[in-house]
Amino acid sequence: MELLVWFFLAQQQTNSRIICRWMATPIMVAVFSTGIGLVEAANKSRLGISRNGELVDYLPCGTIPLSTRTAVLMGGGDDVKEAFSWMIAKMTQCGDGSTGRPGNFVVIDNGSDPPDDTYISIVGPVASVVTLIVPDIETANDPALELYIRNAGAIWLTGGDQGRYYNFWKGSLLEQLISKQVRNFKIPIGGTSAGTMVLSEFAYVADPCAITSSKALTDPCSQCVAL
Repeated sequence: MELLVWFFLAQQQTNSRIICRWMATPIMVAVFSTGIGLVEAANKSRLGISRNGELVDYLPCGTIPLSTRTAVLMGGGDDVKEAFSWMIAKMTQCGDGSTGRPGNFVVIDNGSDPPDDTYISIVGPVASVVTLIVPDIETANDPALELYIRNAGAIWLTGGDQGRYYNFWKGSLLEQLISKQVRNFKIPIGGTSAGTMVLSEFAYVADPCAITSSKALTDPCSQCVAL
């Protein structure tokens, strides 16, 4: 897998001002885990859907798989548009060296802070940008999600409350669909802040309470140290 990590660097200056910048570092990794499970289907859904462009079937390279697995891990703050451009380019890099057709860029949010992702369509060629708001476990088990996830050319998880991701998505149909699409088709996946944290096999979920690093070191058995 090819992984792009955006590091936030803060450099102290002699005049006490802090100068901050982003640095992109490509890293090769062997395994990517999304920790997928399955629970019962839901009875009630509050699924929110917005779309810019026309949804297309997922087959950017025909029967040829993509060249590499790709992930973008963003640390929070302002979105880095160069990261989205890189991710979109990976959506069409076919295993035979050819360039496939543009696909659907799917943004998924847990409802804590609905995103404005319309700019994604102007930082690279995509057929559509679809935003799915999945605010609870009932919605995470909505069969209507399947159409969008199985046709996703790339998946992006927004920031917010990572406890909501864990409580509302863990073991759900949505989690199963994301895992299948990433595993079977090598589609690019990424996230920012909380969306990055929940992509790993183990994650700090900040539930039932949050804790700082200094307090966790002095009280590692606190109920707030929830992994």
